[in-house]
Amino acid sequence: MNKQGNHTTSQPITDWGKVLELIQRLESMEKYKLSLYITLQSYWGLRANEVLNLKWMDILEKDEVVVFQTKNQKNRVIPVHPFVKETIIRIYRLMKYPNPNNYFTRSVKYSTSNKPMSISYINKELKKWNRRFNMGLERISTHSLRKSMVRRVMSLSKPSEFNIRLVEVSKMLGHSTPSQTVTYCGIEKESLDNLYTNM
Repeated sequence: MNKQGNHTTSQPITDWGKVLELIQRLESMEKYKLSLYITLQSYWGLRANEVLNLKWMDILEKDEVVVFQTKNQKNRVIPVHPFVKETIIRIYRLMKYPNPNNYFTRSVKYSTSNKPMSISYINKELKKWNRRFNMGLERISTHSLRKSMVRRVMSLSKPSEFNIRLVEVSKMLGHSTPSQTVTYCGIEKESLDNLYTNM
């Protein structure tokens, strides 16, 4: 696996309850930035650099967040889930009201400047907490969180809506085709078979 995580081999967290547990446990341990990072990427399905480029002023007390997607060079408007909005506000308060102009993951390594954490640092942290919390993933990275969001969305879809939802998710991720999303997320053959058996 390369420094930033291999997007084709990173495993999703298939149990959404474990995603929420990871978020809550890290917050309880005062790992506020990492907890919020996982929240945003898991709920919004953004690329790692798109999350890391967000500042407090971009996300605080917003009903919608506008994110510039680096790959297709377009803005994406994201409605903010109530759980996400509450989490952002709570962590902002727990962190003693940081400067709104700061990146929400402002790195302590650069204490005199305003720079976000690196993707490689996030990947190291994910690997560490995967081991400590016995999450059971052999390969975890920032891609795992993005894939987890897709799995969650697809699992909530009715079998008859699977193909429509797959197209929508593919567009949201900025993939060129739904088949690219299937390959990226490793959606099981059984789920694809539903396209034919439930039409």
